[in-house]
Amino acid sequence: MELNIDEGLLFLASAQYVSSDELTTYFIGLCRLDQSVLVKTIFLGAFASNARVEQLIKRRYAEKIGRQVEKFSRLSRSCVVKIEGTIHYMNNYFVPTDFHFGGNFLNWITSQTDIKVHTVCVAIQHMLRGLNYLHQNGIAHGNLRMSNILFKQDQPESAAIVLDASVKSEMLKVFSPVPLQPEFCPPELMDSVLQLASEWPAVNGGVRNDEQLKQVDELLTPTKQLDNWCAGIIAFVALTGSFPFQGELIAIRESLRSGRSGGPSESPLFRSFAQGVQNLITWFLRVDPTERAQAKDGCPETWFNDELTKNDNRNLLYLIEYGFVNLELISSRQTQQMFTCIRDRCTQL
Repeated sequence: MELNIDEGLLFLASAQYVSSDELTTYFIGLCRLDQSVLVKTIFLGAFASNARVEQLIKRRYAEKIGRQVEKFSRLSRSCVVKIEGTIHYMNNYFVPTDFHFGGNFLNWITSQTDIKVHTVCVAIQHMLRGLNYLHQNGIAHGNLRMSNILFKQDQPESAAIVLDASVKSEMLKVFSPVPLQPEFCPPELMDSVLQLASEWPAVNGGVRNDEQLKQVDELLTPTKQLDNWCAGIIAFVALTGSFPFQGELIAIRESLRSGRSGGPSESPLFRSFAQGVQNLITWFLRVDPTERAQAKDGCPETWFNDELTKNDNRNLLYLIEYGFVNLELISSRQTQQMFTCIRDRCTQL
C-alpha cells in the first residue's frame, strides 16, 4: 500500500538523519502527525568504479525488499514491526516501518542499567511469540538476528520482529566464500555451505554470477527450521553474551559431529540458569532439525516461570557486558573487512 501524497510529503519534510555506515543511512520522520517511522536507504558509492556490480546489488536488494514487503504487509499484530506503506519519490520507493525507540535486542540489553535473567527470558518469549505468528501465517523469516528484534519501549514485552532489510546478508551471498554468518549456520546446511566455499576459487573475480547466486539462494531459502535454530542462537547470546558455537564453520561442524567441545554446556553462566531455561534453549539447538523446538514451544512462560529464575537477582550486565562489547567489536571488524574486500574486488574487475 502506497502512502498518500500528503503522508509521503510529510515524511520527506520531517525526515531527520539518525545514523549511517559505508552502505546504509537511517532517517526518522513522520508519515502522520502521531506516527513516527524509520527509513533505511543504501548508498553504493563503494561500487562506483564497477557499474555491473552496482547494478547486481541494486537489483538483488530491490527484489529482496519486494519479497519482504509482500510477506510482512499482511501482518497486523504488535509482535511484528508494522510496515507503514511505501513512498514513491524521484523514481525510488521507500518502505517506512514503525519506529521502535528501544532499538534492537543488543541495543536494548546494553541500554539497561540493571537487567535480570527473568527479564531477558520475557523478551525471548515475546520474540518467539512473534516468530510463531510468522510461522502460523506460513512465513519464514530466513535471516533472524539480534538486529531484527526491535523494542518499542523499555519493557521486554515490547519485543517485535522486523522484516529482513539486511544489506550485509546480500553482500555475503555475492562476495563471500561462506555466504552467511557462520555462527548462525544450522547443522543441516553446513556440508552444502562448505561445498560452496570449496568452489570459491572458480568464482570469477570474487563475485558470484547469476547461476552461482541462484544456487546460494536455493540453499538459503527461508525455512522454519532455520528460524528456530537462529532463535536458539539469539536466546543463548542474549543470556550469556557469547555464541554457543564459535570459530570457522568447518571447526563448528566438526565440534558438533564429535560432541567434544563447544555448545551451550560449555558455558558456566548458562549452566547456572534454571533447568527449564537450559532445556528450552538446548532444544532449539538440536542438531537434527526434526527434533528441534518450534517457536510455539517457547510461547508459554512455563520454561522460565520457576522460583530460581524469578528470584535470580544477578545483574546480567555485570556478567556479560564484556561479551557484548566483544560481539560488537567482532561485528564491526567483520563489516569493515568485508567493505575493504569488496572495494578491492570492484577496482580489480
